[in-house]
Order: sequence, then C-alpha cells, then structure tokens
Amino acid sequence: MPYYDSNVFELPGMERTSYGVKFTGRVHQTYRTKQFGVFGELTTQGFLDGQFADESKLIFAPELYSHLQLGSRWFLDGSIQHFQKDYKRIGPTYSRTKLRFEVENQPTNRLRLTGFADRRYYRVNRSQLLHFREDRFGVSTRYLLGQSISLNASTNYLYLYSKDYPAFGHAADSALTVLEQKQSDHGYEISLQAEYTGKIIAGVEAVYERRKSNSIVGKFHDVQISGYLSGRITSRTFYHVIVQVIKKVYAYPNLGGVTGYRDPEQPTHNRLYGRIEQQLSDHISAFGQVSYLKNETLVNRVYFTKTILEFGAKFSF
Repeated sequence: MPYYDSNVFELPGMERTSYGVKFTGRVHQTYRTKQFGVFGELTTQGFLDGQFADESKLIFAPELYSHLQLGSRWFLDGSIQHFQKDYKRIGPTYSRTKLRFEVENQPTNRLRLTGFADRRYYRVNRSQLLHFREDRFGVSTRYLLGQSISLNASTNYLYLYSKDYPAFGHAADSALTVLEQKQSDHGYEISLQAEYTGKIIAGVEAVYERRKSNSIVGKFHDVQISGYLSGRITSRTFYHVIVQVIKKVYAYPNLGGVTGYRDPEQPTHNRLYGRIEQQLSDHISAFGQVSYLKNETLVNRVYFTKTILEFGAKFSF
C-alpha cells in the first residue's frame, strides 16, 4: 500500500492543475474556574478532488489543553494533540500524536520562564506501517516590552528513533546500503521571536535546527525565517499574510535518501499565504485566499511547488 502523499502534485518538474471542494468544521468548548481551566477543540476537514481521486481525503485533528495555577506565580500546563489523514481510496496513511507538559514561573509581571517536555508519535503507512517516536526537552522565556510587544526565546534538545525504519550507510558513489540498526536521530533547536499586538498583529521568528543521525541521509541543519501580519482594511474587512523561508543543508548533499516520517503536504518549508475576509453578518463571512508552497518531497533535497487558490464562506454559531 503506497504512501499517497507522494502523489502527482508532489512530483517535481511535472505541472498539474486540478479543482475541488473543501469542507472544514471546528467545535470547541472551555471550562474554567479561578485556578483551573480546560479547553477542548475538534477540527475536521474533507477535500474532494475533481481530477485526481487519490487526492480526496479527510483530516481529523482533536486537541485538549489544561491549565492549573499553583499559587500566584507558578503554573502547570498539559496538552494532547492528534492529527490523522485518511485518504478516500486507501484509508489512513499518516498520523501524529503530541503530548506536552509545561511548568511555568512568572517572577515578574513582564517575565515568564517555562520548562517543557513533549513526546511525538508518528505513524506512516507506506509499503508497511512505520513507527517513529520523538522526544523534546527544553526551556523558553517570554518578556513583555510595554503592553504591545513581546520577545520570546527558546531552545530544546530532541531525540528521534524508529523501531522499524532502517538507517542507511554509504556504499559507493551515491549508492546507499541498508544497515542492521534502526534510524536514530538527535539534535537541538533554537528559536527567537518578536510579536506586536495592537491595531495590527505582526510577528517575526528565526529558527536554527541541527540534527545528527546514525543514518547518513538524516544529518542536516537548517535556518528558518518567518513572519506574519493581520489587521483590518475596514471595520468589517480583514487581511492575513504569512511568509516563511527555509534554507536546509544536508551533511551529504550528493546522496539521495528518504525521510520516513515526513508529511510533504504540511507547510513546513517555504510558503506564502494571503487571505482577505469580509464579514457579512455577525455569523457569516466570505473569504478569498492564495497559498504558495515549496515543500520537500519524501525524497531529501527534492522539492515540489504548489499554488492553491480558494474562495469560500465561513459560518459561526
């Protein structure tokens, strides 16, 4: 059973055009007391492709967050997030589950310090069902400059391994050989962010990541720069813009390999997103948006581009 994310749209150098209908639903509920709060959300999305039936899919994404205040300056946060993609023809192909735990301290009204740990499970259905687990441990800090500007910095150490996906070695020239051990990665990530919240919402972020691996095709480092901007054009017209650019360098650029846990459809690399939304009433709005993606396929260093134009309506109850 192939992994259908590597489909006709992700083939580099081959231009394809299609159309379709997308339905998105979101429901959420909040429970809060003076010291404790719980927030739950369920998002579903269905897409029917008019040209390529293999692209029709259903996405299921529930989330649950909890917040507990311990005294005046200590907090405990926990969350569970799940993402699952089921294709119309072949069923589940990709899912990930993230568990996160945070301990926060607020020594002053402007400064917040956080220690966190999270565990991520990836399940990918390709020619076989593959399992990956990723653990992260880190710290972050947030500082408020006045009422509108915040500065954030974080760093984390990560460890990823698979119980059934093999590591690869170098045989000769650009040939790879399958090793006896399974893939195991470790590395770190550093990020800096600044955000302004006022009449507009704007932010920029810089991320540096380095990974080492027992698989020769899994060693890389990258730098990511992103920014976003949201605001009003009129009292009932809104705009949203997101820009993200990534520079990724593999330790052995002449070797082609496959990253088993990657989902090529996720906008994790280069993208440009713009949206205009017009509020028609208190519960109905219309929108138009354009998205440009340049993502890495399952094969390392091989990228595809995708431009998506969407028009629709949003109903709130």
